[in-house]
Amino acid sequence: MGIHNPEQDDDLQIEVSSLQPQPSSVTPQPSVESATAQPLFALRRSRLTQRRRGIIVTALLVLTLVALVLTIAPTRAALLGVVLGPTPTATAPVRAGEDNLYIALNPTWGTVTLDGRPLTHLPVEGIDQPFHLARGVHVIRWRFPPIIDFSCRLTVPTALGDTCPLQVGILPGKKGIASVATLQLSLKTVAPAYHGSLLAAIQGALDTKQSSDLVRLGELYVGQYNPTSQRSVPLVATQPLRAVLSFVSDVENPNAQCPAIGSGPGEYCMMNGDCREICIAPWQTPPTSQGGAWQAYIIAHASWHITTLDGHFIEQDPPDVGGISNLLGNNEFPVPIAINWDGSNWHVDAMVGVRDQSSPLPDLVCASAWADVQNSFVVPPDPGGWQAVKVAYIPGVPAASGCLLIMTVAGKPPMFVLHRFGVALAANAAAAHGLCCPALPIADAYEQAIAQQLARQLPETAGSG
Repeated sequence: MGIHNPEQDDDLQIEVSSLQPQPSSVTPQPSVESATAQPLFALRRSRLTQRRRGIIVTALLVLTLVALVLTIAPTRAALLGVVLGPTPTATAPVRAGEDNLYIALNPTWGTVTLDGRPLTHLPVEGIDQPFHLARGVHVIRWRFPPIIDFSCRLTVPTALGDTCPLQVGILPGKKGIASVATLQLSLKTVAPAYHGSLLAAIQGALDTKQSSDLVRLGELYVGQYNPTSQRSVPLVATQPLRAVLSFVSDVENPNAQCPAIGSGPGEYCMMNGDCREICIAPWQTPPTSQGGAWQAYIIAHASWHITTLDGHFIEQDPPDVGGISNLLGNNEFPVPIAINWDGSNWHVDAMVGVRDQSSPLPDLVCASAWADVQNSFVVPPDPGGWQAVKVAYIPGVPAASGCLLIMTVAGKPPMFVLHRFGVALAANAAAAHGLCCPALPIADAYEQAIAQQLARQLPETAGSG
């Protein structure tokens, strides 16, 4: 054996000839290597071309999809935000008073937290500085277990979705401009389980004020409503009758239309058309501390039932002759009440049949007499108008006996109008012949005596005939 020399291998050529002789005229066939070289190269080029075409098609599809996605504004903004970062937004300005807060409770029962932090002392308007709020969302929670667990949200600056009842502005007694969140006991804040018992307690308090009186033979009493005159037509008793005066709460009456009367701190509870509220009366004493009765008001109306002495109905719940439907929707009227919770039960006292000189409105017993003035059924007995007239309303005892309206003008005798069984009567000579009441029926001697008795509550008018 010798040593392998690669250079010798290069010079070595071995030729294999066919065993059969080939004709000299036949052209020699190309070798296997030369015959297959061109097809192999062409196959590689075809695969490369297909791969390039696939990349191009895929890129076109991706570009088309991206173009479609970018036509959707929110998606476009999100993608641009990822690529370019968040878009700077202008900071909303905080208006004066929005970041200063007072919290008023009516009644001042229970505890309050602000953003989960207990408030041991609520700043008093005009005495203490208000809470200062940072930008963002804040939550107020008022708890007086088990009847109150109420939460609301406010935002600085104010935003849609805020639920706290707020008043913002310069009000007397405040230290500058601040917001006031007034949280009041109402059917919105009382736990649903205690709605029914509270409504029952309110109606029960009104039921205790029911009274009756005798309609004598020949007396007038409330009759059917006349839509043309917008008043009820008085009827004449042809036999002695029993007139029963009841009072009905409209706190849960969705059809009743209530007066627009502001209700005190923040004037949150306006009762403007919605009777389903319990509000603090602006003319009442301030709410008492926890454990004491809360002075508030509801909406109620008077209802007359006229029966025979043996109990058969003659008129059941007829509209009052006073015709106060024009002013209050039907004959709903604000009624002061006192509410207390002893830990187990509600206690309510309805202030009906009580003359309260501090109130700008008369007693519910006198609502019909008040409406006669408001609806111009009784006109001012002085050319200077009602501004020149002193008016007083005195409920009867019992309430069903009537209400006396006394009108006094300087230098003239007082004029008496007695509302009895829903009918207005001129109850003294000054009223019968004065400017106020020319169209009113004249009271008889018995009815005039009732008016004189009620007038004794005003010493300056007693004895006027």
